[in-house]
Amino acid sequence: MPKATGSQAAEALRAGREALAEQIARGGAGRRFTRELSALVDAYFQARMAEVWPRGAAPGPGGGLVLAAVGGYGRGELCLHSDIDILVLCRGRIPARALDMAQALFYPLWDLGLDLGHGFRGVKECLALARKDFEVLASLLDARAVAGDAALLAGLDAALGAKVARPRARAFTHWLAGRNAERLARHGDSSALLEPDLKQGVGGLRDIHQLLWLGRIHHGAGTLEELLRAGRLTEAQAHFLADAQRLLLRVRNLLHHACGRRNDRLHLALQPRVAAALGYEDGPDSLAVERFLGRLHRDMAGIKALHAAFWAGLPAAGGPAARPAPAGGSGRPLGPGVVEGGGLLHFDVPGGYPREPRVLSDIFVHSARSGLPLSWEARGFVCAHLHLVRERLRGSPDAVRGLLDVLCSGRAAPALGQMLETGYLGALVPDFGRVQDLVQFDTYHIYPVGQHTLRAIELLEGPLDGPGRAFAALRDELDGPGRMLALMLAALLHDIGKGLGGGHARKGRAIATALLERWGLDPALAADVAVLVGEHLTLYETATRRDLGDEAVVAACAGAVGDEQRLRMLMLLSFADASATGPGVWKPWAAELLWELYAKVLHILRGGRLASADAVRALERTRDAVRLRASEAFAPQAVEDFLGLMSQRYLLAVAPEDVVRHMGMVRRLRELVAEAERVRPGGRGGTGVVVVDGQPRPGSGCWEVAVAGMDTPGLFATLAGVLALHGVNIVAARCFSWRDRTVLDVFTVSDPPGALVAQELWPRVAASVRGAMSGRLDLDWRLREKRNAPSAARPLAVEPEVAIRNAVSDFHTVIEIGAADRLGLLYDVGTALHGLGLSLSIAKIATYGDRVADVFYVREADGGKIAGPERLRAVERTLLDCLRAG
Repeated sequence: MPKATGSQAAEALRAGREALAEQIARGGAGRRFTRELSALVDAYFQARMAEVWPRGAAPGPGGGLVLAAVGGYGRGELCLHSDIDILVLCRGRIPARALDMAQALFYPLWDLGLDLGHGFRGVKECLALARKDFEVLASLLDARAVAGDAALLAGLDAALGAKVARPRARAFTHWLAGRNAERLARHGDSSALLEPDLKQGVGGLRDIHQLLWLGRIHHGAGTLEELLRAGRLTEAQAHFLADAQRLLLRVRNLLHHACGRRNDRLHLALQPRVAAALGYEDGPDSLAVERFLGRLHRDMAGIKALHAAFWAGLPAAGGPAARPAPAGGSGRPLGPGVVEGGGLLHFDVPGGYPREPRVLSDIFVHSARSGLPLSWEARGFVCAHLHLVRERLRGSPDAVRGLLDVLCSGRAAPALGQMLETGYLGALVPDFGRVQDLVQFDTYHIYPVGQHTLRAIELLEGPLDGPGRAFAALRDELDGPGRMLALMLAALLHDIGKGLGGGHARKGRAIATALLERWGLDPALAADVAVLVGEHLTLYETATRRDLGDEAVVAACAGAVGDEQRLRMLMLLSFADASATGPGVWKPWAAELLWELYAKVLHILRGGRLASADAVRALERTRDAVRLRASEAFAPQAVEDFLGLMSQRYLLAVAPEDVVRHMGMVRRLRELVAEAERVRPGGRGGTGVVVVDGQPRPGSGCWEVAVAGMDTPGLFATLAGVLALHGVNIVAARCFSWRDRTVLDVFTVSDPPGALVAQELWPRVAASVRGAMSGRLDLDWRLREKRNAPSAARPLAVEPEVAIRNAVSDFHTVIEIGAADRLGLLYDVGTALHGLGLSLSIAKIATYGDRVADVFYVREADGGKIAGPERLRAVERTLLDCLRAG
């Protein structure tokens, strides 16, 4: 047998793939390329068979053996790094020589680094497997002969249709339906995601594959051309699917080339490169990626809609095949120019032209009221007449009323989704059209602005269960439908100011105000919407980035909100906005802070005054509660001594039961320090001694970790570094000082890593802190070692930001930083603050994907704010250098 390596056929395949890869890099690869690559692999197998099989022994007609391409290779959809799936099919049992000779076929492909999936089966085995395993059936539906006895594969194909595909058509269809649910859960709706999965995501290539499989087993039509001839697709639908398939395959090939491997997820970092290769260039708006992604999303939305319509017409989907209502038609009238037929909405417009453009708005109103989607033809009709929307409907009272009806329907999200996908919404509201495809290049915004907006609306009008259950009561307390309409309008417009250079909430308020004035809406309604749009970030940012113990902060928030109804609407909008941004953005600990802020703002709005008048009474209530709770563990005089050491800020910020717990920690701290001093007198023995106590916070996914220690320079930074070293993620921190130089640092942390149970973890943290403070543990080196480990995540190259604000707090300078997240970042910042001679009172830590937005309340050593331009610039430079150094 000739040697497998060095084969002329393999060399021809290698050279051909390299030449095609160069075409891909220039953006010229599409459906034609996939067929060319498939043809190259075909040629390899055909030539290689001639090389390795003795003359006359190669199976020809009647030879009883065939090489069959299956899967994507069988469909002729090979992309640059796709798997090559080949089936060696035999008439009966597999002969030994077939196994030997097949190895000579496959080895050169492995030598080229190609991923090869191969199998050896007889005809009967294929039929038996296809009956039991529908993955095998789907693969065989795409099979085609490459070399050998083509009649053998034709016989299998006929038997497959007669004995498996048609008898098992209903079961196969139900299996596909289950797989579709799994695809949606795992890969998402690719017509909406910022990082769509081009193959398995809903709206991706797999939807087209399913149309062809279902068309074959139900209608005997397994290609787009055959489905067109069979009347199962219109000419426009067939052309659209072919064009959309070409685009997806071009993008997939570019993605393979950019990654150097098989990949179907269009990651954000690769989108500019793919867009440029496809000819999308930055124009005056500098939105090349947005235009590319908008086109891709529209095509995938069209695939999704056609896929759904095709399924609705299948007998196995629930009865006789549904047929579209003919234009001019026989459907059930719903209003002038709109009919329902086959569970879909259609236009009934004489002459095929909407002489009264209002019908373009009315069909979406009927969709919202009935819950029925537009037919594919109706969607195309809207797309073809968007010029009428821009010229005659934009700003018209009828179209505005139609949009408001949709928002009040209780089914606004699906109707608005169709308005977005057809281009109607952007044509009707140009300011929304400007931002609908806007991409934010981070890892926590997973939708473009338009899709993010739809998901926020879906949350607001949905059942509000799960994490939103606590907000359902707020929605029930809105006084009338006008407030709910204001909330829905604000949700629709809340990001309309994006893409204009920062401050999108303030800019969005101005845009929304002007828009609602043009629409002639009620001034009170418009005022509500303007406040909601302008302040939609206020509650969440205040709760997660400001000191809620500072009544000036709460008072400013109350002033921005204005009244109780707006406060409820802003709470709902805050929840919907954060939850619709992406997984992990809405966090239980943030919800707790938000509800704390809500209660304090509500107190001011109802009382018409600040909380100062209650502060003295609140302090006494806390002290009395501490005395009662501590009576069993502490002598009365010890309790009074402890209370005399505590600051007002501490007593107002900490619950009585936690105060008593901290008293026990401080008592234990004193014992440990005294014991250490006996062993090493002279003030050195107690260095770094701390007491650590962690308590889970039920329902939040977090722990509260309190650390008691003596006021020692750099203690906070050391605590942050040790927690990072032990894999503990800090989400918030508060620092309190007692009058005897005792400090209590209270961290909110995510659930500790599973390698250690918490009871083992906190003593280790305490030991590491003492080791670091005494010099026995080199924390810098250990963190650097952990950061440089091969498995460690690499931080993004993000330009850091530092903002220093003296007007936010009466007593502190507030420092805000934005940077790429990295292991031990809080340790680095804490060390820098310590080196600057600043003391830290509060740290609010927020991590969004791979970025952080942290806030630090600091004071100078003399207790004052940072003052003077030179000092402010020095602090800013030092922190920027610290953040860049990572």
